[in-house]
Amino acid sequence: MRRVAAGKSVEEAEQSIFGFDHVDWGLEVARARDFPGAIVDGIAGHHLGEGSPVAWVVFDGRRVSSLLGIGDGVESRPEPRPLNESGAGFELVLSLGGARGIDQKIDWYRGIFQTRGQRAA
Repeated sequence: MRRVAAGKSVEEAEQSIFGFDHVDWGLEVARARDFPGAIVDGIAGHHLGEGSPVAWVVFDGRRVSSLLGIGDGVESRPEPRPLNESGAGFELVLSLGGARGIDQKIDWYRGIFQTRGQRAA
C-alpha cells in the first residue's frame, strides 16, 4: 500500500515485495487447479480486457466501477466522473437500473457481507 501511495503501480509494488504480481500468482493457481482455459485467459488479460470474454467482463466491470467512483482498496478511489449517456458501455449501466439501480445493488452487496449486529446498528 505504501509503495502504491508513493507512485508505483500495484504490479510494480507486488513484484518488488513478492517477486511476482497478482496476475502471475493467479495464473499459477488457476493452472495448478486445472481451471478451464477461458478462466486462465481471463485472469491473464483482465487488466486490458483482451484474450477472452472473461477478461473483457472483468475489465469492463472495473471500468464501470471506476466511472462510479468505486476504488479497489489499494489505489486511491478515482474521482467520480459523470457518466456519458451516449458513450460506449452506457447500455450496461442502463441494464442495471441506471445510477440509482447500481447504488441499490452496491448497498445490497455491502449488506450481505455484514453480520446481523452490524446491520442492526
